[in-house]
Amino acid sequence: MDSFDEHIMMVLRDGKPRGFHQLLEEVGFSHNTLRLHLNTLVERGQILREKTPVNGRGRPRFMYFMPQELGRQASSIPFDSSEVVTLTFKELRLL
Repeated sequence: MDSFDEHIMMVLRDGKPRGFHQLLEEVGFSHNTLRLHLNTLVERGQILREKTPVNGRGRPRFMYFMPQELGRQASSIPFDSSEVVTLTFKELRLL
């Protein structure tokens, strides 16, 4: 598990379901990075993805959350936020 996965799991540790855009704001990763890591965590069974009803037309919306038993285990794992670096797209262009 890399630092991106750990950061996502730290955010979801409280057990509250979050939508993709809410997670995007909280973790600060790029859209594609978050999508990739969420899919990996769901495939491993470390987080759950649940489809929510949509009013009207449009793509289905999914909520992501950590199962309670994993949340208790993850709360004992220390997270060092100094290992995660976030950059905006403007900052990336300057590199």
